[in-house]
Amino acid sequence: MLLRFLHLALSTTFAFIRLVPMSDREKDLEILVLRHQVAVQQRAVDRPQLTWPDRALLECST
Repeated sequence: MLLRFLHLALSTTFAFIRLVPMSDREKDLEILVLRHQVAVQQRAVDRPQLTWPDRALLECST
């Protein structure tokens, strides 16, 4: 568990450091690519049937 946490912390740190020198245009391009990846994944997977507790949790988090 500790190893998993360290890996997550280190990878997040490197991801943040990588974003610092990027221009706004590069960041916008990366966002577009990531949104496209999400759209492709959503088409590939059936939508889950949400129960009312799931919906309540999602509503509280937004």
